[in-house]
Amino acid sequence: MQTIYYLPKSNFMKQRIFFGSGCVIVITIIIYISLNSFNKNSSEVSIAIDLTDSLRPDPNGMEIYSALDLDKYKYAKIKIKINTFSNFDYNSSSTLKLPAKFLLLSNPEERDSAIKAFKDCFCTKLDGVSLQAKGLPKSSIYGPMIRDLNRLARSTAENKIAVYFTDCRENSSIFSAYNKNHLDSLKVNPKKVRELFEEVEKPNNLNGLRIFLICNPTSKEENNGFELMSKLFKQILIDAGAKVYVGADLNF
Repeated sequence: MQTIYYLPKSNFMKQRIFFGSGCVIVITIIIYISLNSFNKNSSEVSIAIDLTDSLRPDPNGMEIYSALDLDKYKYAKIKIKINTFSNFDYNSSSTLKLPAKFLLLSNPEERDSAIKAFKDCFCTKLDGVSLQAKGLPKSSIYGPMIRDLNRLARSTAENKIAVYFTDCRENSSIFSAYNKNHLDSLKVNPKKVRELFEEVEKPNNLNGLRIFLICNPTSKEENNGFELMSKLFKQILIDAGAKVYVGADLNF
């Protein structure tokens, strides 16, 4: 004789609820891990080229990309914003994005192709900016730089990097690095000059940001001007929590 067992309805319902709850928990965990993996090792980079610095070499896109080590994490999200410093306080910019991919659901060959296309697009955009007219007589650097850094500080990216190709020689309504009296004031009383700049724009909390001020001076005058101004900018940015590097290239 065959014995048939009937599962009480109440127990059956409990199992269904338990199973359903378990599925929800598993799905929630997967979504949580996926979202965190998208932000983990993600990078946001802001690059600005000073159009008023006629003596600087043109930045090489592939060298910059390699120096920033953006390929270290193949599936991480990358965002790059390319700006300019000019005689305007506000300048147009281009933004490039490489979305993150979930490792277990990605095709390695497709990801390699996407990375290559992203690199090529970056180099093309950067070359286009570098070819713009240079040697403009007025440099509005400090204000646009601080606004850009405050924007970058709000990013949820794990790695936040700013690279500024500029001689740092502000020549605006705030201050002129080409005015001897202004330079003398900076040498004698840097605190007063700093207060002048910070009245116009002040950095927020820049913890976690790495900032590179890049210039390759070709004359003693340009070098002296760069040293004075970059020292002022560096101290303001360090006091706001950023790590700041000053040099002729990205090989720090």
